[in-house]
Amino acid sequence: MPYTFTKRYKALFLFFFSLVSTWALGQVQVTTSVDKATADVGAPFTYILQIRCPNIVGTCNNVVITDPLPRSLEFNGASAPTGNVQSVTYNTGTHTVTVTMNPVLNGTTDDVQISVGFKKNTYTGTVAANTAYSGPGNTSPSNTVTTTATNGITPPDFSDAVYLTKATNGASYPGSGFAYRWGFGNKSNKTLTSLVIEDVFPASIRVDNFNDASFPNGSTTVSYQIYYKTNTNGTYQLWPGGPWNATNTNAHTVSSLGLSTGSYLTALKWEYGPIPGDGTYYADANSTNNLQLGNLFGQHTGATGDNVINCIRATGQLNATPIAISEACVSEILQTPRLVTYNNKSIQNLKSGYVTGDTLEFTIDYGNDSKSGLDIKNPIITDLLPPELELISYSVGNAFDSTPLGSTPPYFTPVYTKLDQYNNSAQTLLRWNFTGLTIPKRSDGSSSVLRITLKTRIRPGIPLGIYTNTATMAQDYVGPTFCHDLIDASDINGNGLTTDSLCIRSIPFNVVAPTGAGLESTKFVRGSLDTDYIRYPSSGNTVPGGIADYKLQIKNVGTIPLKDIVVIDILPFIGDKGVVDLSTRGTQWRPFLIGAVTTSAANVRVFYSTAQNPCRDELTPGIPSPCQAPNWSTTLPADPNTVQSMKFDFGATVLQPTDALTLSWAMRAPVDAPTNGEIAWNSFGYIATRTDNNSKLLATEPIKVGIKALPLVPAGYGNYVWRDVNGNGVQDEDPSQGINGVRVDIYRPTGDTPNVSADQLVNFTLTSSKNGNPGYYQFSNLSPGRYYAVFHKPIGSLTITQANVVTPDDSLDSDGTATIISGDTLAITAITTLPGSGFDYRWDQGFSPQGQTQACTITDLSVTPGGCDPATNTYVLRGTIGLVNAPAQSLTLTDGTRKTTIEIAAGQTTASFSLTGLTSGTGDHTATLTSGNCGTISKTYTAPVACSTTPICSLNATTTVGACSGVTNTYSATTIVTVTNPTEGILTISTDTQSQVFAVSAGQPATFTAVFSGLASDGASHNVVASLPGCTTLTSAYTAPAACVTVPVYSLSATATASSCDPATNLYSVTAVIGLTNSVAGTLTVSTGSQNLTFVVTNASSQTITAVFGNLNADGASHVITASQPGSASTSTTYVAPTSCSTAPVCSLSIARTTGSCDVSTGTYSTTAVIQLTNPAAGTLTVSDGVQTKTFAVGMTGSNSVTAVFTGLPADGSPRVLTASLPGCSTGTSAYSAPNCCSTTVCVPIVITRTKSR
Repeated sequence: MPYTFTKRYKALFLFFFSLVSTWALGQVQVTTSVDKATADVGAPFTYILQIRCPNIVGTCNNVVITDPLPRSLEFNGASAPTGNVQSVTYNTGTHTVTVTMNPVLNGTTDDVQISVGFKKNTYTGTVAANTAYSGPGNTSPSNTVTTTATNGITPPDFSDAVYLTKATNGASYPGSGFAYRWGFGNKSNKTLTSLVIEDVFPASIRVDNFNDASFPNGSTTVSYQIYYKTNTNGTYQLWPGGPWNATNTNAHTVSSLGLSTGSYLTALKWEYGPIPGDGTYYADANSTNNLQLGNLFGQHTGATGDNVINCIRATGQLNATPIAISEACVSEILQTPRLVTYNNKSIQNLKSGYVTGDTLEFTIDYGNDSKSGLDIKNPIITDLLPPELELISYSVGNAFDSTPLGSTPPYFTPVYTKLDQYNNSAQTLLRWNFTGLTIPKRSDGSSSVLRITLKTRIRPGIPLGIYTNTATMAQDYVGPTFCHDLIDASDINGNGLTTDSLCIRSIPFNVVAPTGAGLESTKFVRGSLDTDYIRYPSSGNTVPGGIADYKLQIKNVGTIPLKDIVVIDILPFIGDKGVVDLSTRGTQWRPFLIGAVTTSAANVRVFYSTAQNPCRDELTPGIPSPCQAPNWSTTLPADPNTVQSMKFDFGATVLQPTDALTLSWAMRAPVDAPTNGEIAWNSFGYIATRTDNNSKLLATEPIKVGIKALPLVPAGYGNYVWRDVNGNGVQDEDPSQGINGVRVDIYRPTGDTPNVSADQLVNFTLTSSKNGNPGYYQFSNLSPGRYYAVFHKPIGSLTITQANVVTPDDSLDSDGTATIISGDTLAITAITTLPGSGFDYRWDQGFSPQGQTQACTITDLSVTPGGCDPATNTYVLRGTIGLVNAPAQSLTLTDGTRKTTIEIAAGQTTASFSLTGLTSGTGDHTATLTSGNCGTISKTYTAPVACSTTPICSLNATTTVGACSGVTNTYSATTIVTVTNPTEGILTISTDTQSQVFAVSAGQPATFTAVFSGLASDGASHNVVASLPGCTTLTSAYTAPAACVTVPVYSLSATATASSCDPATNLYSVTAVIGLTNSVAGTLTVSTGSQNLTFVVTNASSQTITAVFGNLNADGASHVITASQPGSASTSTTYVAPTSCSTAPVCSLSIARTTGSCDVSTGTYSTTAVIQLTNPAAGTLTVSDGVQTKTFAVGMTGSNSVTAVFTGLPADGSPRVLTASLPGCSTGTSAYSAPNCCSTTVCVPIVITRTKSR
């Protein structure tokens, strides 16, 4: 029968069920906090989710936390700092972060941090309220935290009016330039129509150029026309080139109008189409975020004291009702010329924080402001580097354009001085003296400013915190308008004065410690009009047919090594969207791939796909939906133009902290690309996995990068490749017979005939479609000069059609003749000369399926060098050639500076030749046969060895191989090289990844021994290569012992690079790069001479360690650098020090330190330091260890030593630095750690007892 609860049992059951539910779910507690109550728009802030299970009798099971982020925020990233967090995921569609905990929790507490920021163009005062949930369906909410947006966009205050503004940059002078700023906005929420803006100029100004006000974020395109009046024509005339788009900044020059002499502008008028009232064209005095001001530049012709008034006025309609006329004026009185300087210091790669080893690039700008009326003469600029920075390089130029300093070559180079330990401090003073340079005032309203760019690096091991870098500026004239920031009492600018004034500009930078795992990525682009790669917010610049090359860099900016890195890049196309962020990218034209991608790491595999919207479950499983099957392939399609997506799988590559990888690939703009500044946008998504806990970082996508398509720049070259179906060499086929994907190279010849082996390759491209028809190519922005094209034969049975068939129009024939080079058949055109302007589109190439080849082809070239003649040390080169359809002609065979002529009769198919007077013992040669109409062919061969009776330098090498070590699976190899009749130079002996160098003197025979250790036993054949420049290179083979261990072998490799000698100290430094393969955890010691450096090594398949040794005496001798890890692996490498660059004995010191053990009775220890002095200067030697300091009087002797003993030092396990310093000589340091405390009376343990009240 059915079972029935009694009330008593039912109540008991409900109580029990409630208790179990509390154990399983109810005890999970989620607390939400935020690190900022207010945050600037665009600045990151962090939510912290605290997830706790404080339960001692039960468990929290299957906990999942959801955090639906406010829509006003953008997600930056998340971290999971403890092992109880199983995963953190972010869903772009729902804008939700999901935290999945381990299945069973008990007595745990975890933090999850979520980094967010207010989206661009968020209004000030916007409140983001965030709540997390621990139950399904957003139940069981946590507390709610709020953050208010600051420094965002001011919310519109709509009114039926037009905003109008006009302003000046500041004071002006007779004859100086002026720069007026102007702008407008639709303050209404209605559509503004019939807007007319008019600017009537006062009689005393002359306008040179101007740019229009614009609204880059405008929701729709607003077109407008410009009209102008002149002093000779009072009727408004249409400015050529319109209409223009108000979302772009459009610039105009008066000179483009071609006005007659004495004519100038007296008024301008802008007439606009409908302007929407949706807020994207809104502007007023308090909100100009949408508006980019226009500018008006020119000169004043009035006199001192004149009051110049310039007004701008606007009329228009709202809902067919005229608005009140708006007017904005600027008034300025022309003043007596005075100096107004422009001075600024900034960080180009500005970030909120940097880690040790990061590069900081500072710029120092100094010069004449646009308001200045006087020249700057003889400026002096200094920069005081703090000890936390080291200088990498610097450059000097103009700030706002790329022209060099000075007006004519050789231009201007300042006197540069670098003073280390300036003014007895740890700072470094950099000084640039520009005596003789004048920075002129400008008469066109622009600034004239010089710029110094400093590239520096943050030194390792410095404390975290904020540091400052300071620059100063000075000049001859110091008037009332010069900045008087500091009296130069210490003569920092070195001009001999201590009462002059300096401008000071300082900028801080923050050194932080990265936490957790993280990747930083950047996308760069470079177009035909760019000198270097460019990143957002700037855009690259190219032209139709020009380059559009991309470079992608990924850097590990965290502290955790990362693996399983996958990158997906969707190339631009019209209608494209992002990879992870599925927002529309806004591409306006499509560049195309022209070749395989190159990488900086061998393990990276590159996949290609023709899908525009590939499924990308590697990054975002199931998103987007629907998507296209990518069918990834590592084989590049025959026509790279078809590639639309690429995937980069980093495979076994582990990206160590601070390591970076770079991917780059070549692309081109189509020949029918637009030319009005339209942009193609590109971005990529990526993901990685932490090596410490195998958790994946969230897939993300950095900001997109754009490249603009601009008008063609001469000189230009083109044009067409087609399938010559009838083989007649004439373009009489349908336009559909054009061929895409054909590689075309353009060369600059060095001689009178094309020679691709010796000539300069200027650029290359692939043919692509133009207006829907295939087969077109184009080169532009070429320097004037001589050029020729090389066409690569497309894959298949097509052959090169006949060349230069006479046609009424030379642009309708085929121009390349068949030439065989290294087995490849190429079509090479004749050489033509391009002027500095214009385009030559006559260079076409046909490929015929009919086998219609050109009239004559060189089919073969064979060469045989004869023996060496001892009387002359020369030899004779003999050979034969093969030809097809040859007319009567002369062929030229060239080998270096020697050549001979071969006469060919019509129809001749073979011929022989000989070339005399070639020098023996000169290595590899290339013989080239050239014909005016049969093409060119080359062959490479080796000259016979020298046989001259004069002593000849030679090398002999023998290698002895040791047995395999059962501990390390490595062996050693000893190579003895004997040099006979040596030339002076550096002998390099190398095998696998190790090399050693030796200094060789001319004359007598010498023997050198190189020992290579830590080589992996593999039973394979290896080569030892010995090379002495000016002598010869010798390769000797040997066989390694078979492997004797099956586990991965830990091996080391080393290279060393010495710097040049410093004449001031006769010292140099050497940098050793140690490569570790299959490393085991431990301590690696790198040493040279008396210097030792230690490094902590982790278990890894590969890693690199860099050791830098300084203050080494330049003696021109060979030195050894040894890297070893006890019981694991060792290696060594040699290098040659620079020769001495100082005639006086150089003072140096070294420290040998011995640290005693801990005294149990006192908890202290002692340290003994032996200071070895060489060529010391007389003075006082100071030796210190912590708070103890000892001094010693030192005399000028060749060499002596001083012993300093420090006792009673506290044994606390802390890091210590022992320092020895002798003024006029050097300062040395020895770092170590104090022993841990060993005393039971001095080191008192702290006991914490927790009691619970009842």
